[in-house]
Amino acid sequence: MNLDPFLLLDAAIRFLLPVGVATLFATVAAMALLVGMFALLTRRARRRYTAAEEEGHGLDFFTWRDGD
Repeated sequence: MNLDPFLLLDAAIRFLLPVGVATLFATVAAMALLVGMFALLTRRARRRYTAAEEEGHGLDFFTWRDGD
C-alpha cells in the first residue's frame, strides 16, 4: 500500500472538492430561496400597507385581514 502524502492529498482533493462544491451550491440555493421568500412576504405586506394608506385609513385602521 502506497502511503505517499501527495497521493493521499490528491485522492482527498479528488473526493472532497466535488463534495464541497455540491455542498456550497446547495447552501447558496437554500439561502437564495429563503431570501426570495422573505422578499415576497415583505413586499406583500408593504403593498397592503400602502393600499390602506392610499384609502386614507392610515395606520390606526390598518388590518392584516382582507375581509375588514
